[in-house]
Amino acid sequence: MSFNKLLYTPEEVDVEFRRQEAESEGEDSKIAEDISETDDETGSITNSDICDDEVTDEYKLFCLFITNDIINKIVRHTNESIEISKNRFTSDQWYIHPTDPTEIRSLIGLFYMSCILKNRGLNLEDMFSPIWGFSVFRCSISKNRLEFLFANIRFDDKNTRDTRKAEDKFTAFREIWSVFEGNCFRYYSPSKYLTIDETLLSFRGRCSFRMYIASKPDKYGLKIESLCDARTFYFISEIPYVGKEKHKKKKDLPLPTQYVLNLTDKVKGSNRNITCDNWFSSLGLVDALLERKLTFVGTLRKNKAEIPPSVLSKASVGSSQFLYQDNKMLR
Repeated sequence: MSFNKLLYTPEEVDVEFRRQEAESEGEDSKIAEDISETDDETGSITNSDICDDEVTDEYKLFCLFITNDIINKIVRHTNESIEISKNRFTSDQWYIHPTDPTEIRSLIGLFYMSCILKNRGLNLEDMFSPIWGFSVFRCSISKNRLEFLFANIRFDDKNTRDTRKAEDKFTAFREIWSVFEGNCFRYYSPSKYLTIDETLLSFRGRCSFRMYIASKPDKYGLKIESLCDARTFYFISEIPYVGKEKHKKKKDLPLPTQYVLNLTDKVKGSNRNITCDNWFSSLGLVDALLERKLTFVGTLRKNKAEIPPSVLSKASVGSSQFLYQDNKMLR
């Protein structure tokens, strides 16, 4: 795809969606011509349900990012947890039955709607209240069922999690997160100007790498180093911060520099511009990005060794200093 546009055409999106569906069925070499109908036992939705001549509605676009493969993984692992949880009930309850793809999509939609309505901090009692809550929640799912799904929703195989967790603390969500991140880049061509900064995703649950940052509005959450489009704010790539652990070194560069190089792997060689704050900025980073055919704009902390003392001295009013070295400039 060329980089002279921000979004793919509906025809290109539809072709890519069909290719993705064909791969999920093991037909990597071609787009499946004969598409099976909905499986009555699993409720899985196939191409025939969401692909027409072109992608023209929000649901089809949603399915390009939250794919059938992602949904089916969540359903499978959640049902495994539900089977275990059912043994804890002394009597059969109507809300402890297994879930299906339709319900999981509905659940994700409710999460999204809750954010739009700014109800993310609302407790379930108020959310389902006929007085204070919005009717969309009561019409979609019962409170008991929602609480039960909250307690049992899973994104990976819990039986092998401990083994994988020794190498990756984010392993419980890593596989699905990586697929979603790849889809975000696959269906979007970024503009010439990109930014990298930290994002704190609000979260107060139990997590070994939950952080407290006093300067952020939500204070507590999961720290994400993210690459976004400066013009549209579109999310392109990310690296979750999972606490102190062994990071893969790239020429023994500092950790902030490694973050930038990892985040820009997908756009190297494209002559795009990267903007960062002073936590990431360094002369070594600029040199590394130039080798990748990427330019850089950022601020430098005063304690950086590459800043000459003469620049730090007090200058007269209305004056400016510019320092040049090869294809780099310091102002």
